[in-house]
Amino acid sequence: MAITREQMAGLWGDGGPYSQIHIIREVRILDDRPSRTFYYVKANVNPTTYAVLKRMEAEIEDGEIRAFLQSASFVSDEEGYEWAVYGQAALSPRGANRASEKVADAIIRMHRLVMDTLEIEPPKAMEGLGLPSDEPPAPEAGTGPAA
Repeated sequence: MAITREQMAGLWGDGGPYSQIHIIREVRILDDRPSRTFYYVKANVNPTTYAVLKRMEAEIEDGEIRAFLQSASFVSDEEGYEWAVYGQAALSPRGANRASEKVADAIIRMHRLVMDTLEIEPPKAMEGLGLPSDEPPAPEAGTGPAA
C-alpha cells in the first residue's frame, strides 16, 4: 500500500512513525504536607498509526495492541491518540517504569505493523538523529596532535 502525504504527516516522524510515552508524578498536598504520590503512564500515539491499525483490527491478535485500539481516545492532530496505561498511588516510580517499558514494546510492535503495511523502510542507522554520543567528538582538521 502506497503511503499518502496525509498519512505521512499523521505519522509525526521524519519518514516513519513517531509516538511518545509520559511518566507523570503527581504529589497531592493535604493541609501543610504531602499526603500521597501517584504515578501515571500515558502514551500519545500518532494518528496514522491508529488509523492503519484500526483498519487491520480484525487481523490483530496482539492483546496490547487490541487494548490500545479499544481504550485510546483522540485528543487532537497534534496530541494524537492518548492511551492511559497505568495510574496508582505508590512510594516509588518502579511500577510506572515497568509499565512504560511494556507500553514502549507495544508501540514498537505497532510501528512495525504500520511500517510493513505502508511499506516504509526502517532507517539504516541512527546517525544524524541528534542523539548524544558516548564518544568524544573527533578533532577538527589541523587541530589535533599531528598539526
